[in-house]
Amino acid sequence: MKTDWKKLKIYQAKTSPSILEIPPMQYIAIQGKGNPNTQEFQACIQKLYGLAYPIKIRHKKEFPDDDFTIYPLEGIWDLDDIGRTLSYLDKNHLIFEMMIGQPDCIDKSFFVKIQDEIISKKKDIEYSKVYWKDTTTNVCCQMLHIGSYDNEPESFRIMEAYVNEKGYERISKIHQEIYVSDARKTQTEKLKTILRFSIQKKE
Repeated sequence: MKTDWKKLKIYQAKTSPSILEIPPMQYIAIQGKGNPNTQEFQACIQKLYGLAYPIKIRHKKEFPDDDFTIYPLEGIWDLDDIGRTLSYLDKNHLIFEMMIGQPDCIDKSFFVKIQDEIISKKKDIEYSKVYWKDTTTNVCCQMLHIGSYDNEPESFRIMEAYVNEKGYERISKIHQEIYVSDARKTQTEKLKTILRFSIQKKE
């Protein structure tokens, strides 16, 4: 049996906002800061995929009947203290945590085993910056954004108006992006990104 992330409910979103409860998840992740249009950011992504694919390949080799597709790249985005004081977005002040989800058949010990092997094989200690992450249940608002990442603020305004109408409020300006499209192969106007932010009931 092959697990396809596109068929999972948590990765299905519409171009209109909705409120949903995200169950506990598990990821491999890496942190960084600064403009995502840099080689440093790309190096972080390369380290993630440099572990995600060996994890999948090894698991399929050991368990041929229990395969899965590589989950999409996800990012949690915030601003540093200086960036929060600005009236405009300066990407140089972004803080990010990039992640790739892992199915239930993968656990932390399996990840650590593959990570150690990759570090030894490639003699690249930078792979040690990737870590295992478990999340807890989270209530959020989500919406499928189509188009440039730079146009996301308009979708966030729609989402914020929606949650306010439903009696919720946004907890913080931190938000999550799930990259349904591969930016390297997709025209900017056709990019699909699931946007999420955590919410709570208004007091």
